[in-house]
Amino acid sequence: MGNQPQWQDAPDRHEAIREIRLWQPAAGTVGSGGLSAEMTLAEFVRVYYEPVYLVTRDARPRSLEELRQSVKYWVRFTGDPPLAAISVYHARDFVVRLKELSGRDGALANNTVRKHCCAIQAVLDLCGWPDRWNRDGLGLLDFVPYLARPRKELRPAEDFYTLHELVRLLELASAARLPDCLRCSAAEYHRCLLIVLFNSGMRIGGAMGMTWRHYHESHVILPARTVAKGTNSQRIELNSAARAVIEAMRGCDAERIFPWPHAWPSSRHQLYDQFKLMRSCLPQDRRFGYHGVRKLHNNELARINGLACMKSLGHTTGRTTVEHYTSRIIVAEAVAKLPPLPTARQRQRRLFE
Repeated sequence: MGNQPQWQDAPDRHEAIREIRLWQPAAGTVGSGGLSAEMTLAEFVRVYYEPVYLVTRDARPRSLEELRQSVKYWVRFTGDPPLAAISVYHARDFVVRLKELSGRDGALANNTVRKHCCAIQAVLDLCGWPDRWNRDGLGLLDFVPYLARPRKELRPAEDFYTLHELVRLLELASAARLPDCLRCSAAEYHRCLLIVLFNSGMRIGGAMGMTWRHYHESHVILPARTVAKGTNSQRIELNSAARAVIEAMRGCDAERIFPWPHAWPSSRHQLYDQFKLMRSCLPQDRRFGYHGVRKLHNNELARINGLACMKSLGHTTGRTTVEHYTSRIIVAEAVAKLPPLPTARQRQRRLFE
């Protein structure tokens, strides 16, 4: 009959079904979305990956900014060929040229190279065919090039301030400046910010995005993605010292506890410029960022209670706290407190005494 499926007239019904399952649409097109393998990677990121794929997943502004930097490197080092023309040679040249860049202490760190490679690889993977591990694949590419990124290097968690260094930073808070539109002194602003970071363990982005609606006297609740890092909101307990300085900031702004006249995080470089003036009193090898204060919070709290330490930082696993935040000094102090064992040899008793 004319309305029946064609496979019913086939001599081998199972063979016909197997052929249908192996069929795939032509690579390089995706429905009416306007995406094709003739687009360059930068065009694909601008048209789809950033405004559709990442935005629907509530990507943080900092993540979008880092992606744009990775794409700039890709365009610079490969010439940004069409997606269908990307080969293993483009992938290899991209990694090699990244490793030739200069970083803070010489060559660009392997972890930074790996970060840029992972960002580009995620874009390329999305252009491949959908499967169990790539459910959002668009089917633009039959072959997805692989970036041979370097292995992740575990750096010792020693980039933290000491209590003495933090006191020095508080003393030199007057060296920093503030925009004229803020109704408080620069010394008071930066001193309160450092005290809150130390006593709460917040990231600098969380502190700068914290509003009076998030503040509940005994604690702060930072909403996920927009302020807190990750997909879950974070509750941060406040001690009396943190509450006192937060209350001291009342009247500076009706919305944010630590106001800044420009959009955050795009203006964080301006804040860091002021922090550099404060930390100029320290040796060159001891000039860490705000994250060094967060790690100091971790180490001081670890001396009191290890479980409270992980809970305060908001890490989903203890491995992050141990490997990237806890100093070997904490381990050495704990090992030194182990009870001693008797070392004098006792006379061996005979079996039939």
